[in-house]
Amino acid sequence: MASDCGLLRLLSALSTVCVVLLALGAWRPCSRSVPGGPARARCLAALHAAGPILVTGALTAMVSTVAVTEPRRYDQARTLAAGVPVALTTAVAGAALAPYRVPADVVFVLLIFAAMYIRRLGRRATTPGIFAFQLFFVPQFVGTRLGQRLPSAPPIRQRTTRQERP
Repeated sequence: MASDCGLLRLLSALSTVCVVLLALGAWRPCSRSVPGGPARARCLAALHAAGPILVTGALTAMVSTVAVTEPRRYDQARTLAAGVPVALTTAVAGAALAPYRVPADVVFVLLIFAAMYIRRLGRRATTPGIFAFQLFFVPQFVGTRLGQRLPSAPPIRQRTTRQERP
């Protein structure tokens, strides 16, 4: 059994699990249920989202917690802020190019070379390279398309008040 000084691995694993749960919206109460399905399916069904969107969101959350390796919170926030535009751009590009196999493969190979080249610049530059590589690959692999509906919150019901008669 390996030692875990300072519980770093445990805290990293717990933060990854929490971020994935937040990305999937599993904290919401399940108002609609799937007959005969497990509790997890009920929570995901409450989002009314397509499976590829949920997988892309969960893997994006996992990549964002695993790729940022700075020890201080301030540095982690700076690295994550630098990676967000890269992650959004490559995820959208991956979803847009998913139906077109040859151009998607060419862009994927170019991203691999760019991610490997950028590693020379240090730890903070490695993270956006990981984001670019992973978040272009995920929509290609799971089949996320640009026209798919994103998860949304259920509508809030307005309370109707009774009007008093004069």
